[in-house]
Amino acid sequence: MEGAHTIADLDDIDNINIAYLVVDSTFAEENVEYVERLILALNEATEIINSDTDLSADYLTDSLGIAKEDAVNGLGTYDYDIEFTQSDVDHIVSIAEWSIENGLIENDYDLNNYIFTDAVTAVLPEKVDF
Repeated sequence: MEGAHTIADLDDIDNINIAYLVVDSTFAEENVEYVERLILALNEATEIINSDTDLSADYLTDSLGIAKEDAVNGLGTYDYDIEFTQSDVDHIVSIAEWSIENGLIENDYDLNNYIFTDAVTAVLPEKVDF
């Protein structure tokens, strides 16, 4: 666009995108093997993304129609890893506390009572630091 220029990009901000796998505790307890296999599959996909950006970009281009250059650039923006650390716990708890304080969650509760790491600990124990 004429007259437009970049003032910043993702390297200029301290922004971390984190995704958490959330499942119902009854489902997790009744489907332990399924949840463990899902975690292993996510870990394998993460390893492929990290080790072969070109292959991953091809997949994004073929399946989502994203231009390969954009896919390569996007994949290089993040570090992909499957893990669960004390920092993650602190992050989730702070989100819950903020949500309670701001009326988005009506009932106060201790989120630590709902964190279930048995499946990831069983299949990727080196990835859990909590």
